[in-house]
Amino acid sequence: MGKLTNILNAPATATGKSLLEICDQYNRHRLAERIGCWHYVVDANGAEHITKIEGTEGDNIHKLMRGELVDFQGWSEARMTGYRNWLEKLISAGLVNAGR
Repeated sequence: MGKLTNILNAPATATGKSLLEICDQYNRHRLAERIGCWHYVVDANGAEHITKIEGTEGDNIHKLMRGELVDFQGWSEARMTGYRNWLEKLISAGLVNAGR
């Protein structure tokens, strides 16, 4: 994963890619799915940067993309819909062409 780590740590101008393109490259790598990690672009105080989400939420993003995220036991339909919408926003912030 050394090459991907280097790309994520390099300024976007140094790689010739936008931050979204860098996230997209990483997120489409099989390793990101295996370790349950998702990188996405955020705007903090007018400056964009890359951040990541890991663990259960990262796993659930990949499950949602594969169409395998099932409703959680005990969650209302509205709560589950809100959770899926939040995951969709993270997907959009991490892929160049998020329309699946």
